[in-house]
Amino acid sequence: MTRKGTSPRGGQRNEIRLSEQMPKTTLGRTGLEVSVLGWGCPGPGVAPGAMEQVWDTYHRCGGNHLDTAAAYGDSEEIIGAQLSQHRRDFIVATKSHPVDADQTLRDIERSLVRLRTDCVDLLYAPHGCRDETQLSNSLRKGGVIEGAVKARERGLTKHLAFSFDYFQPMDIRRLRELIATDVFDVLQLPYCLVKVEPVDEELIPFAREKGMGIVANFPTLSGLTGREWGVFYADFEGLVHTPGQATLLALLCHPQIDCVLTRLSSPERAEENCFAGRRVAAMTPAQKRTVRRRVEARGAVRFLQRDECPPAPPDVAFRHSMIYFDLFTRFGFGGARPVVEQFQQRVAQHPDFPWTQAAREAIDEVKRTCPLPLVKT
Repeated sequence: MTRKGTSPRGGQRNEIRLSEQMPKTTLGRTGLEVSVLGWGCPGPGVAPGAMEQVWDTYHRCGGNHLDTAAAYGDSEEIIGAQLSQHRRDFIVATKSHPVDADQTLRDIERSLVRLRTDCVDLLYAPHGCRDETQLSNSLRKGGVIEGAVKARERGLTKHLAFSFDYFQPMDIRRLRELIATDVFDVLQLPYCLVKVEPVDEELIPFAREKGMGIVANFPTLSGLTGREWGVFYADFEGLVHTPGQATLLALLCHPQIDCVLTRLSSPERAEENCFAGRRVAAMTPAQKRTVRRRVEARGAVRFLQRDECPPAPPDVAFRHSMIYFDLFTRFGFGGARPVVEQFQQRVAQHPDFPWTQAAREAIDEVKRTCPLPLVKT
């Protein structure tokens, strides 16, 4: 099958030959065969009357991995209505936030009712683990992990997993502690077009040593890299047609990522995103390695997950803002600028805060490179 049209920068698109379906891969030691694109948060956000078409597109293109949670609105109910006729065709995952064992068991029992199934394939418990309290809730006696193990023993889930749901709260040490328990079969963590360090250097190799599968979420940084090419257009010219497809393809070419979660909010978005999955099916291993080399050569954003991020006042999101500063200045994503400008405004409200030398240098760089527009007061 081929697809033609105009490129995002004008002119005639290159003809791209596609496979009819995206490939599947074995999700770590689970033995589950999942499509390389998973549908994250199925249902919410899809226009009324469009659900059947989105569902059919994803299924027709080989998609089989549904990732949901009780917190995702009516997603579980929507999946349940669809699964009544197709349960064997899909791998289903749901989640529980880190409270305690009893809450984990209540969560999975409620989710199974909504999903209209007796057992899910993956239970993410804990989901989040944003701070030390939630880590303790997971590891202690009577904690989340104990509840998750009981759920598996009772046949409520086939496999156990844990997940972090965004870049800023993700802590490398907490991730390593959870991996080291040897309880979990799958790790879900944020990963995007811009290289995520030290995930590649520390976390993915450690998880792979344990035989864990790797699922990537937030691939577009909440839509930022799905709307703009930034500096990456030349790396994907002739391979895909849109920034969103490039974002997904970059992760699909990663040799250690099994599945990338994406939102399918409309029939058009379903076709666009599934295109990336079908595109990778037609690529050779050498072509995939070339894409990864090009992407990784662009470098990684600063202050992403490491401890050297300087202290800052509670209302100044230093790490978050410096990530967006790099996305704006080094990677060419104009949509990141408002976050950087807001950062400057916040910093200006704390003239007496004892910033470290590294923080002062970073703030000065922001001021030089992205000055605030003059505003009349």
